[in-house]
Amino acid sequence: MPKPTAPVINLNGSSAQTLVEEYKAAYTAIRVAYEAVQQVTVHGRDFQTAPEGTYEKARAEQTARLTKLQEVEDDMAELARLVQQQVDARKR
Repeated sequence: MPKPTAPVINLNGSSAQTLVEEYKAAYTAIRVAYEAVQQVTVHGRDFQTAPEGTYEKARAEQTARLTKLQEVEDDMAELARLVQQQVDARKR
């Protein structure tokens, strides 16, 4: 997955603090969502009367959902880091 595109801190835009706080809030919300989705049970007994391969398909779909959430969570962390990096570079 390519790196996310970070905003460039400037006088006309949002403050670095605001951006970092927003990315961190999004990260936290996604973490909560990830943990909730992770608790969703995909168990073979719930698919025992379904056509062959249905359980495996459902497990793959659950894994894909978790992967997507993890990718977005990673993006939010990376964006916060990239904005903070700009702030740190200006202090030098």
